[in-house]
Amino acid sequence: MSDQYFQRFPKITYSNSTAIDITRRAAISNNTLSNPYLFSPVTIDRGQRSDQLARQYYGDPYQEWLIFLTNNIIDPYSSWYMNPNEFSDYIIQKYGSLTLPQQKVKYYQNNWALYPGAIDLATYLSLDISLLKYYQPLLDGYGNIYAYNRVQEDWLINTNHLVSYTFSNTIPQFIDNEIVNVIFDANSSGNGQVVSCTNNILNIQHVIGYYIPPNNQINAASFSITGTESNSFISVSNNDDIIYNAYDTISAEEDVYYSPITEYAYEYQKNEDNKILQIMQSSYVPQVSKSLSKIIN
Repeated sequence: MSDQYFQRFPKITYSNSTAIDITRRAAISNNTLSNPYLFSPVTIDRGQRSDQLARQYYGDPYQEWLIFLTNNIIDPYSSWYMNPNEFSDYIIQKYGSLTLPQQKVKYYQNNWALYPGAIDLATYLSLDISLLKYYQPLLDGYGNIYAYNRVQEDWLINTNHLVSYTFSNTIPQFIDNEIVNVIFDANSSGNGQVVSCTNNILNIQHVIGYYIPPNNQINAASFSITGTESNSFISVSNNDDIIYNAYDTISAEEDVYYSPITEYAYEYQKNEDNKILQIMQSSYVPQVSKSLSKIIN
């Protein structure tokens, strides 16, 4: 008999009909999930479905529930590995195109992997004190420091800088998260992504290029903000028609220690992570199945 997941759930009366009580939920303990003797890593073949994997390892396609449960997969439609064509379709459906998410930043990550080389002691000592945390000492056989290497930690920050623009007049509306181009003058421009927009306030983040005007003074004659999706456009007549405030999540000196992770790169890595699953040894399956039935009921 096939080992179907929802057969274990009790039945209830709902709207004068008999229904399965799907509000119940069970989970495998962390101690079990972290036991290396119970699981083996498996890489999903391109196009392989969960029921095919369950048949391959457990001899029963309906035992795909065990694969979902042991890999904390809540939604098998979005959390199962997608082949390249499926992934492209998913990106287009979610973001509207393949190019747009490759232009938009999701967050920033410590880019230590891009700079594997070491720096000598003199270079380390010349660094600003705020940058010392990005390096760790390298020791010789006698325990003496001979160089410094980047700290190999994938530190994440939500954004690098935020800028808030307050206008004296009502401004056109922008789309959340759209890229906006900010021009201060012919030689000073940058862009960012919309965080929020009200009648007279525009907040942007993920700033690239100039995010503070030259000499901290906006020149109304050359200043403008343009939305790349909404095509909304802002300009001002007088310098006192706009006030800006910049907030640094990291200092300008620390910018080089972080690299932007685009929304596309984020989705791609998440999909690649879904490619490797932990498969429980088949000899333990009857015990888990019995325990699940007991817990659910």
